[in-house]
Amino acid sequence: MRRVETYRGSKDFVLALEPEDLEYLTPTFDRVRLEWAKEWQRRGSRDEGSCCLGVGVSVYYLRPGKRKPERRQVISWTWTQGDLEADRTRHLPLGMLAEHGVLGVYDCGRMD
Repeated sequence: MRRVETYRGSKDFVLALEPEDLEYLTPTFDRVRLEWAKEWQRRGSRDEGSCCLGVGVSVYYLRPGKRKPERRQVISWTWTQGDLEADRTRHLPLGMLAEHGVLGVYDCGRMD
C-alpha cells in the first residue's frame, strides 16, 4: 500500500493498494463477499429498491507507473438487482475491510 494524493495538487491522501496488495488480499475480498451474502440471507433475502448495476465495494488502486489512484471494485453485490439491501448492510463489508487496514468505498451503482 502506498500513501498518495487523490488528485494532483490535492491535500487529500489515501492509502492505495498496489498490484501485489490486490493479489495478497484476494482471499480476504472473497471472504468478505461471502459474509455480506450471508448477512443478506439472514435478513430475509429481500430484493427491494431500484434495479442497479455496479453495486459493491471499491478500493483505491494505484496502477503501475501511475501517480493518481483510481477506484477499483473488489466486491460486487450480484445476488439481487435491488439496491436497498446492499445499502442497508454496507457497514459489514466496509468494517471487515477496515479490520485489515483497507479503506473500502461503497458504490451504490447506477440505475438500469
